[in-house]
Amino acid sequence: MPHLLDESFSLRREIGIRERVKLIVTADVFNITNSVCFAAPGTNIDSANFGQVITTTNLPRKIQLNARITF
Repeated sequence: MPHLLDESFSLRREIGIRERVKLIVTADVFNITNSVCFAAPGTNIDSANFGQVITTTNLPRKIQLNARITF
């Protein structure tokens, strides 16, 4: 379903420090547009949340940064 897709983005940079030493920096962003996909409304008639939409089906935006030195 197209409305459940999350856009993700990754950026990587390799920086040479010396001849055999490299610094690798990576940034990953999940759900970059921070889109919200709402879940179905509550269907339990005995619940106080009956008919209300109180949850989502996807996760909020997450950003992950990491760096690595290889030699």
